[in-house]
Amino acid sequence: MTKRYVYNAQFMFKILSDMKNWFAGIILLTTLSACETALERRLEGQKVRLLAPANNLVTTDSVHTFYWETMQGADRYQLQVVSPRFDSIARLGVDTIINRNQFGLPLRRNQVYQWRVRALNAGSSSNYSDTFQISIQ
Repeated sequence: MTKRYVYNAQFMFKILSDMKNWFAGIILLTTLSACETALERRLEGQKVRLLAPANNLVTTDSVHTFYWETMQGADRYQLQVVSPRFDSIARLGVDTIINRNQFGLPLRRNQVYQWRVRALNAGSSSNYSDTFQISIQ
């Protein structure tokens, strides 16, 4: 009788051990599935498309709203506006991170500016957009 009880106990322990592994496997798969949906889209290699102001715009208006297309997977954007050019910065107009695809900015008259944008999320950033130029008369 004792021998049978020990055998049954070992058998039950084996079943419980297998069930524990099975439940651990289910928990692991569930966790991995949840992580997969929580992982953010990689943005490297992509570029934001600028919309306005148009490239090489010459204007007398000194207040402009900068617009660009949204990028799937991005939750923020870094906008940079400099004068006169990125390769010879004399004045930084703005270097800011925002969570929308537009930003209003007053610009000084008789200046040439360049602007660009890149998309960001918690895990990556896109390449900078093409650089657009705007001249304020």
